[in-house]
Amino acid sequence: MGLVTEFPPDYTVGQVPWDDAGALRLRTLMAEEVVPRYADLDLSAQRVTPPRAGDVVATLVVYRGEQPVGTASLVEVEGFFEVKRVVVARGHRRRGLARALVSAVEELAAARGIDRLVLQTGIRQPEAISLYESLGWRRIPPFGPYADDTVVSVCFTKRINGDD
Repeated sequence: MGLVTEFPPDYTVGQVPWDDAGALRLRTLMAEEVVPRYADLDLSAQRVTPPRAGDVVATLVVYRGEQPVGTASLVEVEGFFEVKRVVVARGHRRRGLARALVSAVEELAAARGIDRLVLQTGIRQPEAISLYESLGWRRIPPFGPYADDTVVSVCFTKRINGDD
């Protein structure tokens, strides 16, 4: 894979298929943590479908030894290249892994000639919002599959090749 992005000592990163068991388990843990934050909101109008394997450009998994502890993906959807499902397991947070994962996805995208990335998070995920802002991501109106969501979505973009 040849990434320049450095990960903390004792952690390694690898590229895996979208349906990799470790990545899937981490995404399930993410949903279990995030969904309750929005339990009091009516989200029935949101019809964002999960990525299909064919739309996934790359999925990265961070390991501590053999244990998958973080993941992030790059997905092409509706003409956008979106960073999706950035998650780090609870016992491995506050070590720079999410920051390194996002940077590594940016690096992979840049190597493929992609100029601009987008991502979506939610209003009740301040830790994610803070991370993306600290990495130079800029807020934008909801895009593509989130365009009609004015309640929950907080969307960002970042130019990764060339000047803004």
